[in-house]
Parts: sequence; C-alpha cells; structure tokens
Amino acid sequence: MNDDIYEWRWDGVSIDSIALLAAQYKLSLLDLVDGFFCTGWPDSIPEGYRGLISGPITNDPSKGENSLAGLKSILRILAFDQDGKALIMKGVVDLYTDGEGYNVIETTAIEAMALADAYRSGHP
Repeated sequence: MNDDIYEWRWDGVSIDSIALLAAQYKLSLLDLVDGFFCTGWPDSIPEGYRGLISGPITNDPSKGENSLAGLKSILRILAFDQDGKALIMKGVVDLYTDGEGYNVIETTAIEAMALADAYRSGHP
C-alpha cells in the first residue's frame, strides 16, 4: 500500500483526485498529507506561497507575564488545481507544551493566498 501511495503522481487537474486517493486507502486528507506528501504539491503553487508560513503568536496570559507560552499559527498551501481550488493545511502549535494540531481544508486559490498574506502580516 505505502509504495503505491508514494508512487502516485497528481495530475494537477483537480484536488478532488487527492481526496479520492485518501478515500481509496481509507485515510483522512490530513493522514495522507502528513504521512506521504508533507510538502504538498509545490509545483502547482506560485513560488512566493510555497513552504510553511508562520502566523502571529498569541500569548497565553495564564502562564505568567514573562512567559514564552503561547499559540503559534502555521499555514501551508498544499495544492492549487486548474479550477482555482486549493488545499491548505492550517495548524496551531502550543509553545508551552509543544502540542500541535492540524487540519487540511479545501478553499479557493485566491482565499489561500490572501490567508498566507494575512499570516505574514500578523493578522490571520
């Protein structure tokens, strides 16, 4: 199974085929991306929007005034298809506990780029 997934190549036409691959192997989109395609499909994404994009850190006042505790927002645009749809991975990292949580979401390419720009400006 793993070899078949690793050898699979996305044609760039529709992100629906990525979801179908996940369903075929009874994986969530998050498990498919996290386990096999952690960088997504960068060739489908404009160069300035590739890679991890860090958002602002929200400080946790309950941990003390000088604490480094907080939540850091993370975004990765995974794929843009020919119809203008996008897959993105959004996440949050707890800087105090190192806990993290991610989700893969379908959106539009325009919304994905706007979100990336907002993360970079500190306003997700």
